[in-house]
Amino acid sequence: MQQEHPLGSLFDAIVFLANNLIPIMIVGFGLALIFRTLIYITVQRQSWFVRELEKRVYRVLSHLRHDEEVSFFTILKDTMQKTYHEIFELRRKYGRRHPDQIMTLNDRIFMVQEGTARIILDFLRQARYLEPQHDHPKFLEITKAVFEHNPIFGRLFGYLPVNLINSFLNILPGLFVIGGIFGTFLGIMEGLPALGGMDVTDSVASKAVMDNFLSKISFAMNTSIVGILLSVLMTVANTLLSPDNIYYSVINRFTNTIEIVWNKAAHNVISHHDAAFVEARDRLDMEAGEALRFVEQFKRDQFLLNNARFFPEYFQDHDEEGEQGEHPVHADGDNPDDGHQAS
Repeated sequence: MQQEHPLGSLFDAIVFLANNLIPIMIVGFGLALIFRTLIYITVQRQSWFVRELEKRVYRVLSHLRHDEEVSFFTILKDTMQKTYHEIFELRRKYGRRHPDQIMTLNDRIFMVQEGTARIILDFLRQARYLEPQHDHPKFLEITKAVFEHNPIFGRLFGYLPVNLINSFLNILPGLFVIGGIFGTFLGIMEGLPALGGMDVTDSVASKAVMDNFLSKISFAMNTSIVGILLSVLMTVANTLLSPDNIYYSVINRFTNTIEIVWNKAAHNVISHHDAAFVEARDRLDMEAGEALRFVEQFKRDQFLLNNARFFPEYFQDHDEEGEQGEHPVHADGDNPDDGHQAS
């Protein structure tokens, strides 16, 4: 059997790409539009929580006396808990009478409640160590760290990294233009070999070859037109659904809200109840992490057992470790079997 030349396979792949580049770009545009909308909704839900927190902070501070000394951590924790309870727990409780299916579906898909709880807990972990006697805390850096390292809001559906997808979507309009130009050159390259076999003495055949060549060139030019059109549409979508401006507004509004609470507070004394609240959440996170590692290890061991014939070295190493463990060594470093042999 004659072996196929690698360049022939490469040329076939290029021809296939040239003939299907327009559908590929259209499907890519559709997926990009979906991801852009999902990221925009995720950031909007963060902005919604920060606005609700800001309203309740102003409401709580307005009821404080001018001479009343309050703890920064206590008032912040109570306000955040109150916000979380009212926008999630009470809405879910009374939502049975007036169900809001769209909002509930968004919260479940984007895990808004879990992400909000993580923001509250992570910021309280930082706030407990702030001391008024030192320099003014860098709330902007703390806020950025809390939001950027949020494992819920930082990933779509808990898996896809938002920053990576957002960066790719920002450069996608340029890629559409490049793809259109690339498709044009691929179409020209595909049509040029037919000109080499054209017989100039046969006018009818030559006209058929030229008509076929011009048809391929026309189709190739359509690729550039589609690429430019998709680039324009994607640029408009990136502008209208840009999460960057909303994200910066969220960071600044959250920081300003915390600054107001800090300026109003007289100290940052943490009660035993508040300290136990954060420590209990820390223990839950540690236990959840240990349980997750145990589950992952169990899955890996089950996979290796089910595919033992593909990983013989893994079981060989474990068997050797088991054989070594069958002969315990005493504290003085002597093996008990050596004594019997010597006697």
